[in-house]
Amino acid sequence: MYLNDSLLGGWLNDLQVNPVANNQDSLVFRLELSLDGCLDTAFQRVDIFNDQTIYFPNSFTPNGDGVNDVFKPSGNNVNVKEFLIYNRWGELMHDESNIAIEDIVGWNGTAKPKSSVDKVMDVYIYRLLYESGIGSADNKLITGAVYAIE
Repeated sequence: MYLNDSLLGGWLNDLQVNPVANNQDSLVFRLELSLDGCLDTAFQRVDIFNDQTIYFPNSFTPNGDGVNDVFKPSGNNVNVKEFLIYNRWGELMHDESNIAIEDIVGWNGTAKPKSSVDKVMDVYIYRLLYESGIGSADNKLITGAVYAIE
């Protein structure tokens, strides 16, 4: 099996059993079989797409002890269009927009000044709108609930 790496401009001459590709690479595999003097060749193109991973905790403890005080998503290769958190009455508690997921500050559980909520320990709804891939015009939406607990 030979690997055609278009970034290197041609066929690589060494056998690669476990080739490694970066995000958004295209690889072409060539397999040659010979049996009793008959030769057959097969080609297979493999496209590697941007791997996006997003993780949300289901709870956080905004009590100021320095452990798990902030609610925010984590992940890689994600451009966030908007990250919003609402209380059970639909009041916006936190918002961030047009930011890489690694740069999100997150929400520390404090209520906004115009909020009617005094007690922070409750369930909140989050909404994350993000680009579905590098250079993509498509957006994806994730919604869920998070618990602020004592």
